[in-house]
Amino acid sequence: WLPGLRRDQPFAAWAAQLAEQPNWCALPLIVLTAGGAVNHQNEQRELARRPLGNRVTLERPVRPGTLVNAVQSALSGRNRQYQMRAFLAQRLAAEEALRKTEKLAVAAHLASTLSHEINNPLESVTNLLYLVSVSSSLDETKRYAELAAQELARVSEIVTENLRFHKESTTPVAVHISEVVDSSLRLYQARLAAAEISIEKDFRECSPVLGMPGELRQLVLNLIANAVDAIG
Repeated sequence: WLPGLRRDQPFAAWAAQLAEQPNWCALPLIVLTAGGAVNHQNEQRELARRPLGNRVTLERPVRPGTLVNAVQSALSGRNRQYQMRAFLAQRLAAEEALRKTEKLAVAAHLASTLSHEINNPLESVTNLLYLVSVSSSLDETKRYAELAAQELARVSEIVTENLRFHKESTTPVAVHISEVVDSSLRLYQARLAAAEISIEKDFRECSPVLGMPGELRQLVLNLIANAVDAIG
């Protein structure tokens, strides 16, 4: 008997409870029925038992050996189901570990890219400040200062973009793919320029997609990084 169900409850109630079991579960049932000739009533009862699924029907009186064999068979089947449950749990854990590893790899690659993207304009600022210190022309000094301000603005843009990447929603929202691609390309702007790679964008009209902004950006960043590595 199923836990929590009375003997007088209909088979439909049993079937409803069995339907709530997880996918790996096929609870074995042993149904004891009264023996006798086949009639319409018995056929209707048999039809009512079909939704019970993994079921063995035994007519009474049942030989002890037959009942023992049926119980052993049911226990053996249940044990295999538990083994399947353990296997599925291990596979899910392995898949989750793989996803975390991939995220860490993407984060490491992104950190490396950000370091280069930030270091380049900072080096330019250092050189420009040196030129300002040795320049004897006011016009040159202003021009160097403007260039340094532009490089610092570039650093601020990169940092802001990275902060937005970490603060984005962790639940599915409407995402504009064009915005994801543009923000990802901005992070690779200096590297693309250094490799003399030109980008041609062709954003067709499309509706926003429901997804995770961070994961979509990781995907696009991976594609860009792989493309740059392949070209280089």
